[in-house]
Amino acid sequence: ELTKTGACRQAVGTDGELTGSAGKPYCGYYTEAEVRDIVRYATERYVDVVPEIDLPGHSQAAIAAYPWLGVTGQRPPVWTDWGVSPWLLNPDGKTLRFVEDVLDEVMRLFPSKYISLGGDEADKRQWNASPEVRAQMRKLGLANMDQLQGWFIGRLADHLVQHGRTPVGWDDELVAGATLPASQVVMSWHGDDHERVALQAIRQGHDVVMTPQESLYFDHYQSALPDEWAGPAPMATLRQAYDTAVVPPGASAAEAARIIGVQAGLWAEQMPTFAHDQHAVFPRIAALAELGWSPADAHDWNGFLQRLPAELARYRALGIGYADGAFAPAFHVAAGADGAFRVELSSQTGFGAIRYTTDGSAPAADSARYAQPLTLPGGTTLRAATFAADGFELAAPRTQVLDETTLLTREGSALATCSQQPPSRLDGSRPAQGPRPVYAVDIGNACWLWPQASLAGVKHVALDVERIAWRFGDEASGAVVRRKASAAGEFEIHADSCAGPLLASLPLAPATQAQGQTRLDANLAMPVGAGVRDLCIFATGDPRDGQWALARIAFSK
Repeated sequence: ELTKTGACRQAVGTDGELTGSAGKPYCGYYTEAEVRDIVRYATERYVDVVPEIDLPGHSQAAIAAYPWLGVTGQRPPVWTDWGVSPWLLNPDGKTLRFVEDVLDEVMRLFPSKYISLGGDEADKRQWNASPEVRAQMRKLGLANMDQLQGWFIGRLADHLVQHGRTPVGWDDELVAGATLPASQVVMSWHGDDHERVALQAIRQGHDVVMTPQESLYFDHYQSALPDEWAGPAPMATLRQAYDTAVVPPGASAAEAARIIGVQAGLWAEQMPTFAHDQHAVFPRIAALAELGWSPADAHDWNGFLQRLPAELARYRALGIGYADGAFAPAFHVAAGADGAFRVELSSQTGFGAIRYTTDGSAPAADSARYAQPLTLPGGTTLRAATFAADGFELAAPRTQVLDETTLLTREGSALATCSQQPPSRLDGSRPAQGPRPVYAVDIGNACWLWPQASLAGVKHVALDVERIAWRFGDEASGAVVRRKASAAGEFEIHADSCAGPLLASLPLAPATQAQGQTRLDANLAMPVGAGVRDLCIFATGDPRDGQWALARIAFSK
């Protein structure tokens, strides 16, 4: 039943592209033969595969297969949302025996010394609501549900130890103030507050693997460039990965010896292709390698940058589609004198030489080198790329067209969120032609800010928008619902603030049933006046009915 029921979910959102239709479930699991082949392949390359069976959370698929594994007696669907599910395993003897059987099978298939029990992101709502679970907690003399989780994981950790294995788990219960089994290796992913959780784990006697989400979750996007790929927030740049604190501040030399490794995470729910995997992993994996294998006194960011072009050349020779966002030129365009444009170029790392052309041709290693802001006339097609000292192209060319629409148009990714929180980047539907769009979205709050927009004389506005299926479990409780003026809702554009004068209202009815992007057009409801205005753009309605994404906003005269 775990593979018959638990391995299939409804095809929500872009899953339908993988299955062929929204009505065909998304299914998959590893057979025993496939697992053994993976283990063999890895062993030949001196790699141990460490399996994880996440307990007691992230288990909704198991409860969908066997409802008695849960505490409600009900059968949930296999989860289609991203984030933290409220369906926890029942921490009773029957469940423990079932899980021990599963772990016995895992140990038969994986010879690894380490077996992970997870233990992260366990939402205790169902446990707290269950009289039976509360009674069990009291019978065991435990003060709260976090201690009950510790007891549950402890029983399973003992089972692994009895079979000569070392249990591994996440640091969540330490964050909650509970203790973890003494035998457990701790994966510390809460890197905030100067790695205090990792230090706490060390001082409780645990060995620790450092894997802070803030810098070493490689599914997170890497740059703010318009062409950056999809990924959750916050941004995790190449420099942030390289600067990860492997030893928590304040640790003594003896305590530092408890740090047994470092890990990057690649959580693939938003990564449907191998090309996306490569983009996310390379070159940040080079930073990870130096964190794990270089002595601390050799850790030098500038030296790393100097050596990186040779590594990128190796990637290129191997056909690896690495990300070049750390070196790619970004365009900052403003109005200049007499109708000209003032353009500043920069890159994330500042490494290498940005070279440019103004005739639309591809820049080469001998093209003009950017040294100071450019003043260019309208009608220019500016292209820029970044090169190492030996002429190696560090970043592919990017293009900025300078014409009458440039200052009146903004990509959604160039707008700020109304909450001032970093946006997530979400894939849109694959179009019939061209690349898949990627949107910068504050999930649960379909609202964007364009400060100081130059709107003198504009009379018309066009929005390119797309509705994305809601599958964001963590953001559901904080979703911002805005009053609709019509049944389908609308995009509203306000001047000065989100409660300021209404400039335009664009009904969403034409876009609600569309597949992919839809263009909405409207004349402005009031004169904008001369000069610049701060703008607030938002979608009305409940984002949990469908999260609206804004691809671009364009004004015209």
